[in-house]
Amino acid sequence: MRISVAMCTYNASRFLREQLDSIAFQTRPIEELVICDDGSQDNTAEIIRNFSLNTSLHVRFIQNGQNLGTARNFEKSISMCKGELIALCDQDDVWFPEKLEKLAGILEGDHTLGGAFSDAELIDEQSQPLGRRLWAGVHYANLDSPHCHAEGPLARTLLKYEVVTGATLMIRAALRDQVLPIPPPWIHDGWIAWMLVLHSGIAATPDPLVKYRIHHAQQVGIGSNRVLERLHQAREVGRKQHALTVARRFEAIRAHWVQNPPSRCSISLDDIDAKIQLSHLRVNLSSNYLIRIPEVGRAAHLYLKYSRGIPIMCRDLLV
Repeated sequence: MRISVAMCTYNASRFLREQLDSIAFQTRPIEELVICDDGSQDNTAEIIRNFSLNTSLHVRFIQNGQNLGTARNFEKSISMCKGELIALCDQDDVWFPEKLEKLAGILEGDHTLGGAFSDAELIDEQSQPLGRRLWAGVHYANLDSPHCHAEGPLARTLLKYEVVTGATLMIRAALRDQVLPIPPPWIHDGWIAWMLVLHSGIAATPDPLVKYRIHHAQQVGIGSNRVLERLHQAREVGRKQHALTVARRFEAIRAHWVQNPPSRCSISLDDIDAKIQLSHLRVNLSSNYLIRIPEVGRAAHLYLKYSRGIPIMCRDLLV
């Protein structure tokens, strides 16, 4: 099956060439590399043009007339891909040489699967390993088996954690009409993950196939367990604003579910409604701490089933 790589860039010059080289060195050839740039003000375009002149890869480079934002830009890049399989690509990571070969092999081996994703190694700004894995940072259970497995209960996991990272994801182009468009305020990989669990199978392999870069330009890093840092992030983002965003995201899932009932899913619409209920409860928590404590206590069963549980309860009591 032919493979397209859908890449999005924005002021990507610092790490871009390393990412491009890792695509060029894949053990599985690709049909095309589709790059949509979202109005970079640095020398991103020059790097891409120089790369395209010195590689055997077919590079399609599109410069947006106006800034679309990450989700819309990925939507555009994915829609332009011609291959039967589409690998999503960030601008600042490094792929292991076997990444495309392994993910494509999973999908070619089981045609009931609509997508496959992997774990990743975390690296710093100098491309040095941090000694941690991506799945641990997004609270995804480590697997004992070195082989991929089809995810039946992934939808229940997604109710609590965003565990599917776009940089590790490959999807079937045949499902493009089901995953696009991406409704606001969803990020592209979160929405695509939900569409895959609702309308097809999805597989996960614990093999780290990407070196996922952590750097200062990211708003929130992966894998931090420091309580004070999490409280600081919560205050920066705002509990109410974050909870409202989550509510709107799952209201979009609910609307999609009603119009397009899932063919296979490990959860029910009641679970989506409960997630929305918890999000609205968090938006409307009292500013009076004496009142807020029993509010959070009465909703403990929702926190435990539809969020990160006790850490989120503690955060809502303190922030």
